[in-house]
Amino acid sequence: MKWRYVKIQYQQNILTYSLTIGIILLLLSFAVFIHKDWVKDLLRTLGSIIVASGVFSAIVKSKFFTDIFRDQLRKVVYCDEHLSVRSDINTIWENVTKQLYQSRFPELTRDISEALLGYVPTDAKWYYDNFNYEIHISFLDDEKQYIILNEKEEFTIKAMGSQPIHFKTSSTFKHPKTDHERSGYELISLKINESEVDLDKPENKPTIRKRNGTISVKHNKELKGTTSYLIEREEEKCYSLIVENNKSIRANQLIKNFKLMVTFPRELNLKFYAMGTKKEFRESKNHNGDTTILQARYQGLILPRQGCRLIFTK
Repeated sequence: MKWRYVKIQYQQNILTYSLTIGIILLLLSFAVFIHKDWVKDLLRTLGSIIVASGVFSAIVKSKFFTDIFRDQLRKVVYCDEHLSVRSDINTIWENVTKQLYQSRFPELTRDISEALLGYVPTDAKWYYDNFNYEIHISFLDDEKQYIILNEKEEFTIKAMGSQPIHFKTSSTFKHPKTDHERSGYELISLKINESEVDLDKPENKPTIRKRNGTISVKHNKELKGTTSYLIEREEEKCYSLIVENNKSIRANQLIKNFKLMVTFPRELNLKFYAMGTKKEFRESKNHNGDTTILQARYQGLILPRQGCRLIFTK
């Protein structure tokens, strides 16, 4: 017990004891009553070592040094170079989110982490930048049961590298059984970096299937050779308001900044809804004669499976 007490006291006052013992040994190395040189050298060496080790131990035990060491260690552990080679990055993500939410909903920590991780674009190779979407709606028939949607899109695809990417689009809408071929789809034009794509070539044509009361459209275009692609598309759809009265615009990749403008007849009622976005769209609606113009802007990131929806009613 006594030796343990002495050890604790020494550790707590290591600088004082080390300086005292070290200085005593250094003074003895100069004592006239010690005649042997090797003893003097030994005392001088031991004294210097004890003083130096005491000072060093005191510095290491100081709060200032501990804070500096901790901060530098954090920088190393959480720097980009270190995190990029970690195999347990998902565990780190979970621990970080746990610190954010465990004080409020500890039982939901893992569920929240998994949900957020599902939105992180870990496999994404490209994203949309400044997505502009224009839709012009008009009636096809005098009974105003069918509408035509002329849609124009302009945006830039920003890729990670110049390796090929597959730019895919799809659309699905219903048609009545007694449709008489009025419902349909047409890809009018496609430009990539201001170069017109020949849509008469089979490899550039969209796939259109009409069955079981549904029209589905898929289009796939390979892009390669650069990291930025300016895309300009125009397409036209026609469908019946009786069986299809909504249009969804949902992101399949990250979208940075989105602007929508819809022009439509005043006798057609149109409602705009956001789908899952963190912020609200800046929405405005104006009238110009028999036409209504709706605009909706989103400044920021729209994540995959988020977007907006339009509901049409007469």
